[in-house]
Amino acid sequence: MKDYVIIGAGLSGLTTAYYLKQAGFSVQLIEAKAQVGGRIQTVNTEDGWQVDVGANTALLSSEAIDRLIDELDLRDQVLVANDASKNRFVVRGGKLWALPTSLGAFLTTPIVSPMAKLGLLLEPFRAKATQEESIADFVARRLGKEWRDWVLDPFISGIFAGNPAKISAQAAFHRVWILEKDYGSLFKGMIARMKSKKAARQAGDYVASGNMISFKSGMSTLTHALAAKLADDIRIDAPVVQLSRINDDCWQVQTSDGNSYQGKKIIVTLDAPDAAKLLRPLSSDAANLLASIESPPLAVVALGFDASQISHPLNGFGCLIPRSVGIATLGAIFSSQIFSGRAPDGKVLLSCFIGGSRNPSIAHWSDQEMIDQVVKDITPLLGITGQPVFSKVQLWKHAIAQYHLGHFDKVEQIRHALSKDTPNIMTRANWHEGISIPDVIANAERFARQQRIIRNL
Repeated sequence: MKDYVIIGAGLSGLTTAYYLKQAGFSVQLIEAKAQVGGRIQTVNTEDGWQVDVGANTALLSSEAIDRLIDELDLRDQVLVANDASKNRFVVRGGKLWALPTSLGAFLTTPIVSPMAKLGLLLEPFRAKATQEESIADFVARRLGKEWRDWVLDPFISGIFAGNPAKISAQAAFHRVWILEKDYGSLFKGMIARMKSKKAARQAGDYVASGNMISFKSGMSTLTHALAAKLADDIRIDAPVVQLSRINDDCWQVQTSDGNSYQGKKIIVTLDAPDAAKLLRPLSSDAANLLASIESPPLAVVALGFDASQISHPLNGFGCLIPRSVGIATLGAIFSSQIFSGRAPDGKVLLSCFIGGSRNPSIAHWSDQEMIDQVVKDITPLLGITGQPVFSKVQLWKHAIAQYHLGHFDKVEQIRHALSKDTPNIMTRANWHEGISIPDVIANAERFARQQRIIRNL
């Protein structure tokens, strides 16, 4: 019998298993599919295309991810995004405009009006929120409606593929929300944090670089390295069909191949809808709460072109498209311009996104329908001629959990329901406390540390 049986070998499951094993626990990781990694998947073709059909990048924004890279001996595999990737483009008036990165660019950008720019001078004097609010309301209140509509809206589409009017500022953008809570102003908070980082550097303390990275062989390098560390503790091609309680100190996990695994504790790291289905026979309360976490479909549509087919210089990370302009595609990442090795010589790779909470019908589209729509949408924006010479579509049925208003309360209610109905069954997933790769890693490390403390009490 293992200390922990972990269901789901996406990043949450892999990191949870890895850190628990590092802490001295015995683990068994079970994955339904034939490969580990969840939505971190890299596809390499024989003719030289390297496509991340899930997560494309990670930020070195915490000590946990930096430490994990070193523990997995991956430092020499890290690729840092080129300097041009600091540029972000937003669509307005049928054209791409770079988000300002300097005072001069800020003063001249047509993305927002002169009045909206002047309105930022009032930000430090605006009152704090008195209750939880959506990120749309938060930004409109602090920065103004134009910043909400033309900067925040496409930004939310790019990160969550969601609706900013529903997503909680406190839950989904906690670090930004904390600036207002602690300093009463976003600008004052950012200045204070810059001073704090400067002091930390001078003291020789760790300060995250904030670099955007990938790996020479794509993002799957990270999940494959974690899997190698777990080795025989992973079982793939084994969908879980039933959880049953043997006694107060033992649970049994049965898989579709007829095998069973016993553990003192069970950790479910599945997407919320899948976790709901698995846990419903044991806790209808927890299952209902899990099922209510919106996790809309999202498709990654990778398109390859001859460089001569695109007139735009692609001198940036990519482009974001506000929902108000009536274009179905959410945005595009200029993948081969950010990192080397993503496309054959003379070719360009674009990673485009379509679907999300405001267009869930794409779950029923064919691959060709999605390709045709994305090509139609981005052709006038990037000056494309002709059709792509390469394409790859990956539809994620449950792509990104939406942290709607009340999300933290809902997560706490799920924990309470499980502790009441199914002692020693718990959940760990990116719908908990952050969807980003650094958040998932840091949360898994912290969880394992807490479990070690509990064991030693």
